[in-house]
Amino acid sequence: MMKTKLLIFLLIIKISSFSLLADNAGDWLEIIPDARSFGLGGAQIASNSGAYAPFWNPAAIGKNEELVSSLATLPGDVCFQYFGYAGDFSFGQLGIAYINSHVDGFQTTSYVNATDVAHGYGQVTGKGFVFSNTAICLSIANKFANFRYGIGFKFLSQSLSNHQASGLAVDLGLSYFCNNKLQISAAFYNVILSSIEWDSGENYSLPLKGKLGLNYILKDNLTILFDIDLLGYQENDLYIGVEYLFAKLFSIRMGYNKNSFTIGAGVNFQKITFDFAYKQASTEYLDSSTRLSMKYMI
Repeated sequence: MMKTKLLIFLLIIKISSFSLLADNAGDWLEIIPDARSFGLGGAQIASNSGAYAPFWNPAAIGKNEELVSSLATLPGDVCFQYFGYAGDFSFGQLGIAYINSHVDGFQTTSYVNATDVAHGYGQVTGKGFVFSNTAICLSIANKFANFRYGIGFKFLSQSLSNHQASGLAVDLGLSYFCNNKLQISAAFYNVILSSIEWDSGENYSLPLKGKLGLNYILKDNLTILFDIDLLGYQENDLYIGVEYLFAKLFSIRMGYNKNSFTIGAGVNFQKITFDFAYKQASTEYLDSSTRLSMKYMI
């Protein structure tokens, strides 16, 4: 009897590469979505993230109405894209985002018997499938005195070959403005009702995670940012970013995290901003990574 099985070796290699992209291995929701944050080494919790706030910190939406999009080239042939909107309404600030990352090129292989499986003798069927992850995010923020607070909902879906999974994650964010130069923020992910269930019946909870961030404006055109992992991460990693703005038209950025440096730049054209960032591969087994983002102020 002809048996159809997945090409296991290729699948393991691809998914392993995909997992290494995240700050915490295996968690695709950790992939840094935008070029500005990427250029700052991932230090973004205490920054006004605008339409990227549904990913970083639901309290950091801000009052600007904007549309954003971001594309990335990532190791392991992973395609990544982010589209978002942020606006100010009577009930507070609203952020909406669509996040997708996927790997294609997987193929099934047919084996005649167990011996063929053991020795890797098989025939590629030509039938392919995609490993895909998607999140649709909705965040609401408001303020009280010097505090800003927010809540975010992430509607998750995953697919692998013919199998599907779905779930929900809830995030919380809080920011405190000490003065017009210093901001301290915290974001907590997967606080309640955070799990994913596959159609095979397997269900797993998303771990509670937390980050603390600091944003300090040294001068009107120079900002330093610090983030640290507090909860749910293998290590309490520190993220450092520096941004310098020239005449509100051009910005350069540098960042550091996990023994790796990042660089980035941004250009403002009236209502449109373009950002680019680059990170050298941290190991010889992975390629370098880039981000290209665009923001349009409505």
